[in-house]
Amino acid sequence: DKMKMMDLYKLWLEEYPLITKMATGGVLSLGGDAIAQIRSKPRAAYCKRRAAGFVVFDMFYRAIQHTAFPIIVSLCQGEMLTLIIVGSIADELNTTTTNILAAVEQTLANQLVIVPFLYYPIFFLVTGFVQGMSYKQTLERARKQFPMLIKRSFAFWLPVHFIQFMFVEEDFQVPFISLIGLCWTVILSSIAGGCIAKSMTVLPHIVNMSPITATTNGPFVFAIQNGAFDKVKEEDRCGQSFRNYSIRRTLAAFVFASIVLSLIRHSILSSQFL
Repeated sequence: DKMKMMDLYKLWLEEYPLITKMATGGVLSLGGDAIAQIRSKPRAAYCKRRAAGFVVFDMFYRAIQHTAFPIIVSLCQGEMLTLIIVGSIADELNTTTTNILAAVEQTLANQLVIVPFLYYPIFFLVTGFVQGMSYKQTLERARKQFPMLIKRSFAFWLPVHFIQFMFVEEDFQVPFISLIGLCWTVILSSIAGGCIAKSMTVLPHIVNMSPITATTNGPFVFAIQNGAFDKVKEEDRCGQSFRNYSIRRTLAAFVFASIVLSLIRHSILSSQFL
């Protein structure tokens, strides 16, 4: 039953923590990408290479989180935020305030350091390699997609990581993030995965060429005539997603952060007057 499965999973986490976390992330990312591919319009054949890219990346990154989260927790205990918000290190803070400060600091450390400088570089390199992209193509894909992905990442993950660091036991933090990451993989795959689909935008100067044979290579398409290659950029299926991105999600993240910081400041100032 469910309880036995949970007990078995906890046992695996205790006996084989790294392998269990990597396997959890891999299985859930496979499901998330499958959902994204099923929901994609126009509907295309299931892309195994795209799915493999997400699975390999997710398993690799869960191994990094397995090491990084304990380091973040040990280094970020809220002292820096206390200094910024109050202006001096408070000698006596209640436990709730200390825990909130620590969770916010850990969340910011993860989102402002780990995500932009580790998560996304690894994501683009691993998925690009698995899908057969060249280094130049991978960099171009990252350049186009990074700005929108980082915005969505802040809107989605700031509250999630705060809950993780505030309420979830350290041993279960990576599985918790992997479970929530199922939804994120659907978003990520819909944006970054959809651009890998092999479809061609024919530029005006080649419309009347004949005969034209098209071959695809990663996110680019080559029109071939008489032995000459004319590189044609693939239709950017995620372009519309970029343009339709709602600023309300980003504003919601900022509102959430403002409320948390206001509560922290009020709690700190109150504790100083007690």
